[in-house]
Amino acid sequence: MPAAAVGGLARFPRAVVVGDPQQLEPVVTLPAALVAELMRHHRAPAELAPNRASVQTLTDSVSRTGTERLGKWIGLPLLVHNRCLNPMFTVASDMAYDGAMIHGRQGSDDAHPLGPSRWFDVPRPDGAHFRNEDAEQVLALLRQPDWAQLQPIAVISPFKEVVRGLARRIQREVLGLLPPERLQDQGEREKALEAVKVGTVHTFRGREKVAVILVLGGGSPGARQWAAGSPNLLSVAVTRAKDRLYVIGDRSKWRNVGHARALDAQLPL
Repeated sequence: MPAAAVGGLARFPRAVVVGDPQQLEPVVTLPAALVAELMRHHRAPAELAPNRASVQTLTDSVSRTGTERLGKWIGLPLLVHNRCLNPMFTVASDMAYDGAMIHGRQGSDDAHPLGPSRWFDVPRPDGAHFRNEDAEQVLALLRQPDWAQLQPIAVISPFKEVVRGLARRIQREVLGLLPPERLQDQGEREKALEAVKVGTVHTFRGREKVAVILVLGGGSPGARQWAAGSPNLLSVAVTRAKDRLYVIGDRSKWRNVGHARALDAQLPL
C-alpha cells in the first residue's frame, strides 16, 4: 500500500521501484463504500483509492520509460521468470503478461509422486463454494505419495469457504497415512502436517511449494468471474507451484471465464 511506503521514500531524493502490478491487489479492510465517500469528499481521482492503488501502479503512472502490457503502462516490466516449470510458466505468461515472459529456470523436469500437472474435472451444481466431491479428489491425490519421501505441497483456493472445508479433513488424512511408528512420534506428526499446507491464495502470496493443488470452488457465475475476471489472483495461485500444478474444479464452468481460459488451454485432464 502506498501509505506504508511514504516514510521510506521520503528519505531519498530518488527511488527505483521494481514490482509486479499483476500480483494480488492491495488488501484494504476499509469498506468500499467508505473509501468511495472519502475519495468524493477530497475530490481525489479514483485510481488513487487505497483499494486500487499500490506503490507499483503509482510509480508506473509517472515513469517516462516502460512498456504497455494488457492495456497497462509498466515502468520497469519484469521479463524473466525463474520459479516455475511448465505448464505453470506458460499459463502465467499467457494469463498475466501477454506471453512476453522469458523462462529463466534451468534444470530437468523430474518425476513427482503425484504425477504430471493436470486438471481433475469435478462436475458440480452451483450453490456452495465447497462440496464434498472437491475434498474427496484432494484426499485421493494425497493418498498417492510415498510419505517417507514427501515434498512440500500446498492446497489453496480463492475462497475461504473451501479452505475451511478442507483443512481438518486434510489434517486427519495426513496423520492417518503415517505408519504407526511415525504416528507415535510428535516430531514426525508435526513434520507431516507441515508438508501439506492449506490456505487461500492470499495467504500464500510470496510463498512457493514444489506442488500445488488448486481447488477452484466457485459456486456461482459471479464468484467465478470475481476469481478469474482479472489475471492477478489465478496467476498468483498458479505460480506458487514450482514443479507441479493440480487443478480441481468443474471444467465446463471455468473454461470460458476470464483468465481461467489460460488454465484450460494448458492443463490436460
